[in-house]
Amino acid sequence: MISFNIRKNMSALHYVFSPLEFFRDICGASWKYCKTYRNFITVLFKKSSHQFPIDAVLKNGDRIRLKSALEAQSIANGFKNSFEIDSDLFIIINKEIPKIKLLGWNGNGDVFGVFFDQYLLKLSIKDNDVVDIGANIGDSSIYFAIKNAKRIIALEPLPKNYEIAKKILKLII
Repeated sequence: MISFNIRKNMSALHYVFSPLEFFRDICGASWKYCKTYRNFITVLFKKSSHQFPIDAVLKNGDRIRLKSALEAQSIANGFKNSFEIDSDLFIIINKEIPKIKLLGWNGNGDVFGVFFDQYLLKLSIKDNDVVDIGANIGDSSIYFAIKNAKRIIALEPLPKNYEIAKKILKLII
């Protein structure tokens, strides 16, 4: 028999106000694009319609070519030098965590939310068992390991994502 110690991390108020938080986050994200890119309308439009690469112009006049939505989002949020892209490999460079290499990241998982925005900080992870249902490429599971989860059970029903997660795990170990 398996028993789980479930902590309630979300209150009823969170459920009431989460649509407002979502709207605030969308407006905030758009504002970040406006502050980062001179041609932010083009960048946002092409990003939302998945038209890559995007030729973007930064506010300082530098011209860059964005190859993915994750790259556009990371730069707009001030993480320009926090990652490298090498073909299908996304490498996270952050002095607070070990270097992380992810495969299958483009259009898969929530790499930005997990490692840059760190929305999972709200959860009590350290020394707790974590069940990652819908582990996708394993990005959240890796984060849980970095944050000292006691044990992580990652479940992913899609064979393609499961295989990618296994490959990423081999890169880390």
